[in-house]
Amino acid sequence: MAVLFDTLLDMAVPATSSWEEIDLSVAPYNLPPTAVGIIAVVEMTGVGGKDVGLRMKGSTDDIYNFIYLDEMRSFFIGCDVSQVVECYSASTDSKFWLAGYFDSDDVAFYADSYDKTPGITYAWSTRDLPEISAGLGLAAIFYVDNNIAGPIFGVRKTGSTDNFHSLFSLIGGAISAVYIDTGIAYCDFYIGSFLSKVRLVGYLKRIIFKENILNVTPVVVGSWTEVDLSADSPVDAGSAIIFARDVSMTGMHYGLRSTASGDELYHKADMINWQVVKLDVDKKFQAKIENFSNIKLYVVGYLYGTPPIPPVPTPTNSELMRHLRWFYNGVDMGCYTGSR
Repeated sequence: MAVLFDTLLDMAVPATSSWEEIDLSVAPYNLPPTAVGIIAVVEMTGVGGKDVGLRMKGSTDDIYNFIYLDEMRSFFIGCDVSQVVECYSASTDSKFWLAGYFDSDDVAFYADSYDKTPGITYAWSTRDLPEISAGLGLAAIFYVDNNIAGPIFGVRKTGSTDNFHSLFSLIGGAISAVYIDTGIAYCDFYIGSFLSKVRLVGYLKRIIFKENILNVTPVVVGSWTEVDLSADSPVDAGSAIIFARDVSMTGMHYGLRSTASGDELYHKADMINWQVVKLDVDKKFQAKIENFSNIKLYVVGYLYGTPPIPPVPTPTNSELMRHLRWFYNGVDMGCYTGSR
């Protein structure tokens, strides 16, 4: 399952321009021993762009890159068995927020990523993902690292006709459904330069991906608005995977949060971004957009939440009688079975 918090938790990453361990098993995070990965959001609040990065403790991946002013990116990475991750920050203007975590039942992460950069540019290209355990992975988790100004990126399930590719941040996470054929998983990628690197960091074993994405863009702009997914969401979904797209490519702002949150993360989509948002019991969340025509929000899938506690059945009178013990003059006469 994926557990999302109502309120984002500050990961308090020091700005040392080096990899620093962050222990998420302690307060205020208190990740359980079953947590194998995290959902994080990084925002840039200061002037200019600064390097940021996230990785599992013990990983040799040395991947960090710029996040620009007024930009936020989502990251989906693994943690070690002690719930420790490593973060890279070059500025106190970079804020790392813990949004939630993945349980071991639903996801698997690799310590070191696998390079899945396609071999062609400016066209969709299929890559196999044999690293995903046969028959287990329904969706792949990627870490995109671009070393070129104005990078272009897109990912989709092999066989899909979706044609969403756009300018992408220099670094960030992405989630895509995979096509399974004879036990091997496949994805399609679109890049504009071989300086854009696509890295497989893990896969989801339990996820509800939509065959056709659902446009849930609010009609109200400039304020937090409830988005109701009750007619679309499965009953056991705890969060939604949102694909945010700035179709104008002009730096339009958006934000997502749970209905119980007061968080005010509201930044540029630049120009596509994948984000996971918690759903309340009524399958609602809140969104805020700058411009209805330019910012589009799509539901691409759902993650399972905490399983509901099954109701305890109320016994009938006859059932209660069958379990009564009878006493006579202080002597236990045994259970009443209905035959006395």
